[in-house]
Amino acid sequence: MLGSYSIVIVAMSLIELILFSYDKVASASSRFRIPVYTLMIPIGFGGALGALASTFLYRHKNTKMFFKIPIYFSAVIQLALWIVILFIYIWR
Repeated sequence: MLGSYSIVIVAMSLIELILFSYDKVASASSRFRIPVYTLMIPIGFGGALGALASTFLYRHKNTKMFFKIPIYFSAVIQLALWIVILFIYIWR
């Protein structure tokens, strides 16, 4: 269970990192942008750490509270869930 959850977190974080980087490049070159809600979907499925890393790496969407609150909230929940799963895995 720990391995499966870790794989999901890593995969969704990588997807989110790619989406944020594409949107950053698209915003600079006036190309088609990724809709806001499309950027938010992977955050709910485990991509909060990738979104958090993207806001620091690319300085993209880091001033919008609409993005900051769900990213931080989801990151805390996902890390807490991973820690709970880790403790269950260790103590069983």
